[in-house]
Amino acid sequence: MQILNLKNLLRKCPMLTITLAFLSILAVGGVLETGFAIFAILAIIGGYALPIIYGVRLGLAPHEAVALCLGIFMYLSYSLLCILRELEDHVRAKAYIKSLKKHFKPAYKFFTVHAGKFGTFGILVTATFVAGWWLAVILAFIAELEMSYTMGGIFVGLVCGGLLALG
Repeated sequence: MQILNLKNLLRKCPMLTITLAFLSILAVGGVLETGFAIFAILAIIGGYALPIIYGVRLGLAPHEAVALCLGIFMYLSYSLLCILRELEDHVRAKAYIKSLKKHFKPAYKFFTVHAGKFGTFGILVTATFVAGWWLAVILAFIAELEMSYTMGGIFVGLVCGGLLALG
């Protein structure tokens, strides 16, 4: 029964399948010490600093390492948003996600009522810049923001972080 539920979830959410394949390749590549896999793992774990150092060791210029990190972070942000939105429709996760959103109702109210569109964009940029892409994804999911709007805020925050890392 569990295998059928997983199979249906993977069929409904192709981004989950692609992300699981990506992470599996990274795990195998990390064990085999493949340069890009280690670079991507360092980016996921340590933000910009570790991949820039490792990228220079691989022969990449620092700005190329930042551009690759930007691509990895944008991919992970988009895929996590897609996965969370698909899980929200899944029968078993629906109650848990509903209680989580109920717990963070004040944050949702702040985003939708008080912050406005420009303020919400600024909060996404700041959250991405200060804490990372994952916090902006969680905030956008809780506040039920549009995908393009969320990805724009995450992109601007990541670019600011990348410029600071190059600084």
